[in-house]
Amino acid sequence: PGGVEIKGIKVLAIPAQESLIHKENPGLNAMYRFALESMQIAHLGDVGNPLSADQVAALQDTDVLMVPAGGPPTINLEDLWDTIALIRPRIVIPMHYHLPMTKVKMLSVTEFTAHFPPAIVDWWPNSEVELSRDSLPKELRIWVLKPGVFSKPRE
Repeated sequence: PGGVEIKGIKVLAIPAQESLIHKENPGLNAMYRFALESMQIAHLGDVGNPLSADQVAALQDTDVLMVPAGGPPTINLEDLWDTIALIRPRIVIPMHYHLPMTKVKMLSVTEFTAHFPPAIVDWWPNSEVELSRDSLPKELRIWVLKPGVFSKPRE
């Protein structure tokens, strides 16, 4: 409760759970919220279920929201899209989706981005971006970053 401070950054953990439908033994996990340079940033972790009203409330006023966008075994895309609409971040960064070099059975990121008008989806050529409070977009943008490189496929 109240979070922890790590290297001067206060991090709040919001309790969550893996999919109750798609996992035989769903584990507990967390979503995280923290502030950097006056921007509110949240990471939905490995959440596998629709968010509760309390979880959504804890994520209100988030500027940058990182989301698991590959569907089951994480949150279903329909539930994720509803969550984004409720939280209303300025930037959504999809993560945890199928990549050709992995063996994980998940949806591709295009299954997630197809829900949004193409004009608000930005395909970044890099796996990193620089962002400041002043450069935050006024309206929702989906930023698909170039995936990081693995030295070998994950199992």
